[in-house]
Amino acid sequence: MNIFRTLKAILRDAYGKGAMADDPLKGVQEPEYVRRKVVIPPLAYVKKALAAADEYLALEIVMMVGCGLRNGEARAVNVNNVVADDVYRVHEQIHSNTHKPAKLKHRKAGEFREVPLPRSVREAMERYQEKHGATKDGYLLRGPSGYYTEPMERMDGAQVH
Repeated sequence: MNIFRTLKAILRDAYGKGAMADDPLKGVQEPEYVRRKVVIPPLAYVKKALAAADEYLALEIVMMVGCGLRNGEARAVNVNNVVADDVYRVHEQIHSNTHKPAKLKHRKAGEFREVPLPRSVREAMERYQEKHGATKDGYLLRGPSGYYTEPMERMDGAQVH
């Protein structure tokens, strides 16, 4: 959620309804969004992370590395999203605040994107499902609240350097 846009909408509404005599946003410039540099970890780092991770985190890492998913999208890994042998449909994420499925970032509810599904990733999903099963809705990763929500930063286990 963009705090500035939310506040702007509230203030514009109040001004429009006459609750404020002067436009509170007159002369205010919207902050610029500056993208941070994207850093792709080297393969050696990914291998170390996989070696240090438990099964849950390992599947999350495999989904992120193999399909280019964000953390929340990887936590929502679902067998029903495999729409072809080599295509995975991303249409939701596990929201970091609510810990429940939510629409994708920068997308409207119901919108999705399809990403390549490498055979190694599909096989990792299949192995995980064979060992741990899936929910009735097809989710592979589960946590105490039902959905897998544990961020990498809080995982027990060795740190990767």
